[in-house]
Amino acid sequence: MLCVVLVPGTGLVAAFGPILYVFLFLISLYISNLMRTKKLFKKNIPFSPAPPEVKVSGRHVDINKESVLSCLITGFYPADIDIKWFKEDKIMDHVSENTPQRNPIGTCTARLDFIPSYKSDEGAEFICRVEHPSLKEPILRRTKPDSLLVYYIGLCQCMLGQGYKKVRGIFYLGELCSST
Repeated sequence: MLCVVLVPGTGLVAAFGPILYVFLFLISLYISNLMRTKKLFKKNIPFSPAPPEVKVSGRHVDINKESVLSCLITGFYPADIDIKWFKEDKIMDHVSENTPQRNPIGTCTARLDFIPSYKSDEGAEFICRVEHPSLKEPILRRTKPDSLLVYYIGLCQCMLGQGYKKVRGIFYLGELCSST
């Protein structure tokens, strides 16, 4: 079988036989595969659950000014997550709103902020608790505001004229290191 094709703009008439059929067949295969691939990308391909990484910033609460405690949760999937701030055993209700955001790689990121009341929360332990379907147990990240004792030690250190590295009994996060 012979096929005659007029090539527009050239005034040429080309005669093709089986080559045209092979060419058209290959184009139809290409278009068919392209459509199938496009449908695959539109579907939500399930990922395996990814556990979250939890970091708490603002571990030092300055009792002389307003501080923010942030609980940053990254790398988790699915987006179903429960984040809460606690003051010792009591759940804190004055926290920022938490809405997980999807990253380009498919995992999610969330952040929950809490502003302690610097007078009533001095010396209290704060806990960020994260629950996620990929975890057997919740992740807890604890922090304590600095107490006045740390400021007194710093003041005594300055008054005695001793350098930071020379002092053996130093408080860190409200705990006394041994002075031996």
